[in-house]
Amino acid sequence: MKTEKKYHGVVVPMVTPVTSEGKIDVAAVERIIENFANNSVSPLIMGTTGEGNSVSACQGVEMISAAKRAAIELQKRAQEIEETSKKLFQSRNKTKAMAFTNVLTGLKNRYALEEDLGSRLESESFNIANFDFDGFRNFNEVYGRDFGDEFLSTIAEQLKTQFSEIAEIYNITSDEFTFVFQPSVTGNQVMGMAQRIAEVMSASYTVYNVTVQLTVSGCAYRYAAGECLSLNSLLSKMDGVMHTVKNNGGNAVIEVTRI
Repeated sequence: MKTEKKYHGVVVPMVTPVTSEGKIDVAAVERIIENFANNSVSPLIMGTTGEGNSVSACQGVEMISAAKRAAIELQKRAQEIEETSKKLFQSRNKTKAMAFTNVLTGLKNRYALEEDLGSRLESESFNIANFDFDGFRNFNEVYGRDFGDEFLSTIAEQLKTQFSEIAEIYNITSDEFTFVFQPSVTGNQVMGMAQRIAEVMSASYTVYNVTVQLTVSGCAYRYAAGECLSLNSLLSKMDGVMHTVKNNGGNAVIEVTRI
């Protein structure tokens, strides 16, 4: 069964350009086809009045072949541009991901926390908790920075494995970790979760065949919409609470009722 092709959009007859010698002007054909493509116009080749009779069969074949080559070349260029655009988009996404990721631990970093929470501070309430190790600077001095880096990487893997479903986890400084809990975690559950996180972080770990253990200080807070104008303000207030915990000996997680 023969099917009829339905045309749509703008379809116009295309002139047949010739040189002063009466030959098909191939360069002009390419320019006309490109102009049609740029303006989303479909050409009717050799469709002007009288051209079918005034143009020889050989010239007609040459004209159609030139138009076809130009169309194929344009299609090829369009595909190359599309592929390049996709690569640029992927590259930008990869660059953004790298900028928002702590290279050592693979967790989101401080910039990612700013990106994720910045627009939520004014309109949303959420549960947040901060943790860092007690005496980590001395730990690095005793065991060396490479050992300390491997220790943090090991901790991060444990945190991702055990808590990534209940919270977004950020490694915002060297040994400081921030948890923004999912809405499904209620205020009554947060302290229990925070205690569990501290237990995981303060457990003993074997790094380079050496078993080590550090205590952890932390605080959990129910942030209310509009309390802080910026993330820096919120983190500064939580840092103040953390300093109080450490000045009292550390190795504790407290629930903050007001900052």
